Amino acid sequence: MNDTNMQKILRDFQNIDFVQILLIIGVTWVLAKAVERFFPWLAERVPGRLRLYILPSVPVLRLLILVGAVVAIVPLVINLTFHNSLALIGASGLALGFALKDYVSSL
Repeated sequence: MNDTNMQKILRDFQNIDFVQILLIIGVTWVLAKAVERFFPWLAERVPGRLRLYILPSVPVLRLLILVGAVVAIVPLVINLTFHNSLALIGASGLALGFALKDYVSSL
C-alpha cells in the first residue's frame, strides 16, 4: 500500500494544539492535587462511618481525572476514524491484558 491509500493515524505535527494539551495536563494536575488534599481534610471532619467511604475514594477519583485527561488529549493527537479507533482499542486491550495477567494468575 502506498501513502495515499493509508489513513494517517497521527495528526500532522503542525496541527497539534500543544497549548491546549498543556492546559489539560495542568488542570488535571491541579484537580488531582485538590482531591488529594481536600478529601483527607474532609474525612477528618465527618463522622467515622463516612470516613470509610471518603478516604478510599481518593485513588478512584484521581484515576477518573487521569482517564478524563487521556480521553481529552487523544483526539488532539490522533486522527480518530473508525479503523484508527479499532486499532487504538485493540492496542489498549492488549496492553491492559499484559499488565493485568500477573494479578489474574494470582487469583
